Amino acid sequence: MRTLGTVIIVLLILHLLAAAGFVGWLSASDRLSKARLQQVVQTFQATVTAEQAQAEQETRDRQQREQLQREAARLESLGTGPMTIDQRSETDREADEIRIQKMSRLKKESDQLLAHLNRRQQEIAKQAAELKARQEAWEKSIARLKEQREDEDFQHAVSLYQKLRPKQTKEMFQQLIEQSRIDDVVDYLAAMQLRQSAAVLGEFKTPSEIDQATLLIQKLRLRGVDPTRQANLLAASDEVTP
Repeated sequence: MRTLGTVIIVLLILHLLAAAGFVGWLSASDRLSKARLQQVVQTFQATVTAEQAQAEQETRDRQQREQLQREAARLESLGTGPMTIDQRSETDREADEIRIQKMSRLKKESDQLLAHLNRRQQEIAKQAAELKARQEAWEKSIARLKEQREDEDFQHAVSLYQKLRPKQTKEMFQQLIEQSRIDDVVDYLAAMQLRQSAAVLGEFKTPSEIDQATLLIQKLRLRGVDPTRQANLLAASDEVTP
């Protein structure tokens, strides 16, 4: 018995020495630290049942956190989620107002453009009518001049008017105007020399006479004759000529 007890003690001592040597080797090889030792101790302190219970608790906690996160996300989506009927109606109304404003602006711009085009068409039509009237007046004046050149009485009358003083010629022309023979007066002025016709027109001095002279000049211009302008040019050329 004594021998058996001695053997057991020797074996225990050998195991202790081996364990101490193993611990020393772990420490020397940097495989053992105080934190690792505490972790090992804690591992063996808890039972398997306790570890399972802790793992289950951690799983429940994680599931609960995930559920809370999903609920929070759902509530947030409800806050900024699909619009209500009133909200959609308000949005549609605002969109309709924007479209109406755009259409109104486009219509206004279109109306302004059409009005501008209409004004331009009217101006062109007016200019075309004036051009046609001038052309007709020109053609009539050419025909009348041709007749007048062949008419000895007309040439005699023009010669007579040119020999009179401008004031006398003006008074005779006024008598013709009162007889509604203004076209005859225009014919005589157009056939006269430019200085003499301009001098006759210069005798129209009162307001009513100036109106008559203005009308005569307008009719002369339709025939391509401007006695006042051409007379001024001739006078200027005479001043330059020594």
